[in-house]
Amino acid sequence: MIISVIGTGAIGGYYGAKLAKSGQEVHFLLHRDYDYVRKHGLYVKSCDGDFSLDKVNAYNTTTTKAEFHEARWRKAVWNIPFNGMSVVYNTTTDRLIDNKETRNLIITLMHEVIDAARACGVKNLDYSFADQMMEVTETMVPYSPSMKLDYEFHRPMELHYMYERPLAAARNRHCPMPETTKLYNRLKEIDLSNI
Repeated sequence: MIISVIGTGAIGGYYGAKLAKSGQEVHFLLHRDYDYVRKHGLYVKSCDGDFSLDKVNAYNTTTTKAEFHEARWRKAVWNIPFNGMSVVYNTTTDRLIDNKETRNLIITLMHEVIDAARACGVKNLDYSFADQMMEVTETMVPYSPSMKLDYEFHRPMELHYMYERPLAAARNRHCPMPETTKLYNRLKEIDLSNI
């Protein structure tokens, strides 16, 4: 089996590195950390023990294959609401889903992403995937997504890859994403004042 981690953040990096350490063939798509990981490898610091991978199958781009296109949108279904809202509301995943107002907004955002994905040609994705993502998140240990960590450490947030590109793709297909746009605009303001 070949495993691809599309966007190597805190969760993808951790589980992908654990799989690679166990002998699986794992490929990591990175953005801003690509040069560092290619040169120095991937270091994981966790409560279960720290470890490093000296040789990493790291990439900063991929081909326009349909599988990647679909995988990127599936990842966005979770990333767009939880990463951004954890910053805007300054909280963790569990609190976002426990609050009725933020939970409803998360579902609205997920539906917008799914609509955009379908407008952009993704066929194997519908609103049931949002339900699955909510169920999975409810069973996860509460944590702060990668964008929240960037915010806390006063690092620039990855707004381009996580928001600007999907929003532009949706716009090109005449698919409005009003709540996602509001979230993105709020994150831009926060990012500017946080650096």
